[in-house]
Amino acid sequence: MTAAYAHLPASASATELAVTRDSGDDESGVWGAVRSPLDLGHPGSMPAQIEPYAGLTLAALGGEASAWIEAYQRELSADEDDLTRPEDGFLDFVIANTDRSIPRRIALFERAVSTARMARHDHETLRVSDGRLRLHRAACVIDMPGPADQVIATIALGLPVPAYTGWPVLVAPGLPTLWRQASPAENAVCTWLTRPRQRDAVLERFSGVEHVLQRLLDARAITDGT
Repeated sequence: MTAAYAHLPASASATELAVTRDSGDDESGVWGAVRSPLDLGHPGSMPAQIEPYAGLTLAALGGEASAWIEAYQRELSADEDDLTRPEDGFLDFVIANTDRSIPRRIALFERAVSTARMARHDHETLRVSDGRLRLHRAACVIDMPGPADQVIATIALGLPVPAYTGWPVLVAPGLPTLWRQASPAENAVCTWLTRPRQRDAVLERFSGVEHVLQRLLDARAITDGT
């Protein structure tokens, strides 16, 4: 664990912290002073509908979460033809309108995970290989403000996120948890493959990345066909 996140419990992981919070088993007292973003007195069902998909974004918005939900509801009321799922629409709304770096990056992350989740069982049986590598339509690299597990745990605890340093996180439908930290080589390859490239061109530009390409193909972060 990096020094910037030393305030977290030694065994903290995003999953462990979420289980501890949701079960109410808090012998350490670490959750004692933490309020859920949904405990903001906002009326109606919208927060509960958004929370499973945008809970981290709501937590990152902190005391402003209720105002953001209300602003989003006003926009929905004004556009009755909008067929976007409310949870995805809320994330898009935050991404488009916030000027705060951390909430925007977390919203981008949750939006990417939602997209990867929907594509998890889409095995692209009709895909035709054309010999070119490209980023999978449901994959991306998100630049997080620190190691992903620690950032998520910090936000879930309602604690301030340390100053931005930049840690790339790979989100892809073939990953068991849909995301993991990206290596520098993976980040570089995925960034370059935002448009199709011949495999030989990739190997020429990034020497010795055959194993990296295979990892990305296995994760369905990249694909070799249309």
